[in-house]
Amino acid sequence: MRLAHRSQLPVTPGGICRVDVVADDETARLDCAIVHTAMQHANEAAASLFQTGLRFVSVDEESRGRLQKIIRAGSAKKK
Repeated sequence: MRLAHRSQLPVTPGGICRVDVVADDETARLDCAIVHTAMQHANEAAASLFQTGLRFVSVDEESRGRLQKIIRAGSAKKK
């Protein structure tokens, strides 16, 4: 999973973090390992943006179902 964020994460590559994906009153709790982080250089008018690649480490069945529901809902909105 790729995560966009505005400040450096407090965990270094290889570290584990918890990510809550929230949409339409559904929350999927995901334990993820940080694979890499890169900063996009912004111009003077915009803030810096970081992009982090995450690998799922642990996802319980309830969160897995919620995440699938969130992804399906997002895909349906794009059509």
